[in-house]
Amino acid sequence: MRMALVLCLAGLCPGVRADDKPDWTYNMAFSAWVTNLAGNRYHTFTPDSAERRAKEIADAGFKAVITNGYHYRLNFAARDGDIRRIARTIADACHKRGLKVIEHQDYTIHLYDGYPLVFQHPDWLQVDAADMVTRHRIFCMNNPEFLAAYLDYLRRYQRESDSDAYQLDEIQFLSETFCGCRHCREKYIRQTGRSWPPTHDPVFWEGAHAREDFRDWMRWRIGCLAEFKGRLRDELRQVRPDVKMFDYTTTLQSDPAVFARGSDIEAKGRCNDTIGTEVNSDPFTAYPFIYATVKSRLAIGEAYGKPIVVLNNQTTMTAYFVWAFGRACRGSLWYAMSDVADGPPQEQLLRWPYQMDDSVSRSAADIGIFLSRSTRDLRSDRDYFFYEYEGWLQALCLTHNDVRVLLESQLKPGGYDLSPLRMIILPNATALSSEQTKILLDYVNQGGRLFLTYEAGTLDENGKPGPAPLLPHAGIRLTGDADGKIEIPLGAPGTYETTMKRVETEGDAVVLAASGGLPLLTSRRVGKGTICYLAAKLGPLAFEDKQLPTGQYKTVFKPPKDARAMDVIAAVVDKVCEGVARYRVVGAPRGVLAPIYSTVREGKRCRAVHLLNASGRQAKSGDAVASPKKESLPMPPLPAFALELPGRVVSAVLATPEKEGAVDLRVVPKDNLSMIEVPQESFKTYGVVYAYE
Repeated sequence: MRMALVLCLAGLCPGVRADDKPDWTYNMAFSAWVTNLAGNRYHTFTPDSAERRAKEIADAGFKAVITNGYHYRLNFAARDGDIRRIARTIADACHKRGLKVIEHQDYTIHLYDGYPLVFQHPDWLQVDAADMVTRHRIFCMNNPEFLAAYLDYLRRYQRESDSDAYQLDEIQFLSETFCGCRHCREKYIRQTGRSWPPTHDPVFWEGAHAREDFRDWMRWRIGCLAEFKGRLRDELRQVRPDVKMFDYTTTLQSDPAVFARGSDIEAKGRCNDTIGTEVNSDPFTAYPFIYATVKSRLAIGEAYGKPIVVLNNQTTMTAYFVWAFGRACRGSLWYAMSDVADGPPQEQLLRWPYQMDDSVSRSAADIGIFLSRSTRDLRSDRDYFFYEYEGWLQALCLTHNDVRVLLESQLKPGGYDLSPLRMIILPNATALSSEQTKILLDYVNQGGRLFLTYEAGTLDENGKPGPAPLLPHAGIRLTGDADGKIEIPLGAPGTYETTMKRVETEGDAVVLAASGGLPLLTSRRVGKGTICYLAAKLGPLAFEDKQLPTGQYKTVFKPPKDARAMDVIAAVVDKVCEGVARYRVVGAPRGVLAPIYSTVREGKRCRAVHLLNASGRQAKSGDAVASPKKESLPMPPLPAFALELPGRVVSAVLATPEKEGAVDLRVVPKDNLSMIEVPQESFKTYGVVYAYE
C-alpha cells in the first residue's frame, strides 16, 4: 500500500519525494499576520515592530503565521521590492520565536492596478472555449510564458523572503467554458490523443455532463491544475527543499459544480502538503454541514498521509468551540488570535497536553460511505447524487454513527482495507467500474454488509449500462418510479414526500419493510455477508445546507426538508447492522458529535473518542443566521451516556480543557463489546476519551 502510494504521488506530481515526512503541519494552529487580504504589512515593517507582533502570536500558542496582505499580488507590482523586504523582516522575527511563515498570495488574477501587465500580455488570459474569443481575468495555467513568469516570481520571492510554506490561491479555471486558448487545445490533443471537443457548438453545453467528451475534457482540466501546482512546488523546492505547499477549496467534493472551475481538491491535494477547506460560516450554527464537509476532506488527508486544515470564522463567544471543533475533526486550525469568552484562554487550549497526536491517528469509524466521483460527474443535477450523499453523511454523523468516507482512488486492488468496516453505504452511487464492483462483492463475500440506495450500482464508470451491474446481486429488479407520497414504517414512521423506485425482489431477497405494498428495504445473503437495498432517496430530506452568518450574507436558517429522515436513516443502519458489534454512542442527545480514531498515546495503542457538544443549537426555520457576539453559546448539561467499543478495553480516561488532569472511567465488558460509562456533566463543550486496549 505504501509503495503504491509513493509511486502514485511521484508519477502524478512533480516535486513529490518519497522521503517527504509530515512535521509541523500536523497538530498546527496558525493565525493571520494582518487581518485583511487587501491590506498591507507596513505596521510591522521594522524589526522591532515585527518582533512585537511575532511575540504576541507565539505567546498565544500558535505554531505559524499566514502573511495576509498584498494578496492580489499583481495589484502591488510597483511595490514589489518593498513587499519582499518586509516579508524577510517578518520571517526573521517569526523564526526567532519558532514560528513558521506561510506566504498567502494570488498571482493568477488581475484586478485594478494589475492591468498594466495584462495590456502587455493579453494572450496570457484564459479564453472562453464556447466562442474562442472572449478573454477574462484569470491567467491560463497552460500558457508556458505565464508559467515561466510565475515561477520566476516565486523563485525570487523565496530567495529573498525565506518563507516556510505557500498558499497560492485561485489556481483554477474561471468556469466550465474556460479555457480554449491554443495552448490548452494543443496540450489536450497531445496528452490525450483525442480531438478537441466541439465546444463551439451550443449543443455541447446542453446537458454537457451526459457527454463523455465533456467529462473527459473536464477531468483533463483538473489534471492540468494539479500538474501546475506540482510544478510550482517543484521549483520552490529547488530553492529550499523543505518548503511546504498549502491549498484549500470551498467546493464540496460531492458537488457536480466542482467541474465548473476544475478545483477538485482530491486531485490538487496530491500535490500539496495539507488538505484544506474554507468554511466561512460559524461552526456552531452550521455544524452539520461543516462537519460532513470536513469528513470528506479527512478522507483525502488519510488516503495520502497528510494533515487537513480547517479555516473557520469565530467570535470571542465561539473561539473555544472553533478550537474544539477542529480537534474533533483531526484538523489543524487557521483562525484568529482572540480572547475566549466561554472557555479556557487560547494559549491554554493550543498547549493543552491531552490533545491527540494527529500524525499517528486515523479514523476508526466502522461505517463507510462511498464518494463516487464518477456518479457525481454524470449530471449537473444536485439531486441525483450530491444531496443523497451529503444527506446520508450528515444524518449518520448526527445520529452518533461515526463514518469514514471512501474515495474512488481507494477502491482498487491492493488499496484500502475494507475488512474493519461493518457496513459500506453506496448512496445512489450508480457509476461503478467492474473493478470496484468486484472489490465490493469480495468485501460482502467475506462477511461485510453492503447497503445500496435507489439506483446504486446500475451503471458502469462511464454512465452506461454495464455487462455486470452490482444491483442485481441484491436480488432487486427495478421496474419504474413510484408515484406520490410514500410511507416509511421505520425510525420515524409517517408519510414522506420523496422519490421511490418500484422494484421486484428476486431469488432469496427478503423484504424487511414495505411502502404501499412495494418493497422498501430488502436484504439478501451473499456469501458470508449481506447486501441490503433501500428503494427511497432519503438523503435530500435529511440534508442541511450551509448556514452563513448575516455579517457576510443576509440569510435565514434553513433546516432539512424533513428532519424525521435522520431518524429513519439511523433506524435503517440499526436494522442492517443488527447483532453486529460496532461502535455506538448510547444515551447522548443529538448534537453531541463523537468521532473515533485509532491512535497512540504515551507509547500505548488506544482509541480516542472526541466528544463535542453542539446540542444547544435551537435554530428554527426562518431565524436570522448570525454568529454569537454577546450571549454565551447554549450548552445544556449533558446526561450520563455510554460508549460501546468493539473488542476489549483495559482502561479508559476522559480529559477536558475545562478541568485539570484526567479522570478514570468505568469500563464494563459486554459480549463482544466494552462499554465505557461517561458520567453526567463530565464536560460542558468538549472532552476526549482515551480507551486503552
